[in-house]
Amino acid sequence: MSTIGLKLQIFIAFAYTYHYLNWFSKTKVINWHQVSKSRLYGAIAIWLGSVALYLYDYKIGLAVLFFFSVLHVFLEFPLNHLSFVGIYKEIKNRIIPPK
Repeated sequence: MSTIGLKLQIFIAFAYTYHYLNWFSKTKVINWHQVSKSRLYGAIAIWLGSVALYLYDYKIGLAVLFFFSVLHVFLEFPLNHLSFVGIYKEIKNRIIPPK
């Protein structure tokens, strides 16, 4: 494997690890641990559909799921903003305690 390929894999591994740790840190905001059974079954159905799409045609599955991956990133921006605001307030309160 080339040096560039290895560095790219390291970056992708970091990005995924950061993403999932960040996701788990937002449990109170998202309430994903309190998801209803209908939403859980819906998520499982979407996952099974994704796997089926890959089995049907790998290139189409890759293109469709890449689109949804990018869409997922853009739809997370408001949540990331909310997280940054919360972090800022916490740091500010530690530096300058409220009176």
